[in-house]
Amino acid sequence: LEQIRGNNTVDQSTFMAMLQNDFLLRDEYSKFKLDVKISDDGQGIDATRFFVHTNNISNQNIKKDMMVDFRSLAEDLELVTYNPSFIFYDQYVTVVPATLQSIGISLGAVFVV
Repeated sequence: LEQIRGNNTVDQSTFMAMLQNDFLLRDEYSKFKLDVKISDDGQGIDATRFFVHTNNISNQNIKKDMMVDFRSLAEDLELVTYNPSFIFYDQYVTVVPATLQSIGISLGAVFVV
């Protein structure tokens, strides 16, 4: 890694060689081995994952907005976002509009009758 310090351009083959032969072999970075799936030919990265930690998520609306924003960013970048809590946040996205629609239809029916 010292050989590229200060160099802003590294070609793909150099990057892959350093990733496999230096970075992932160091004790302090070996924990990332399970987070990078290197292609069979060793010349590219097939998949990777990373953890995003959030702070100051104080209410359900902020949680819902966070999930929607993550998914929007992921769609633009062809990524998949997953968090077990998203199952619950999805309810905030779908339940409120569905409830308002049902109430609106019911009120409309009451006024017509």
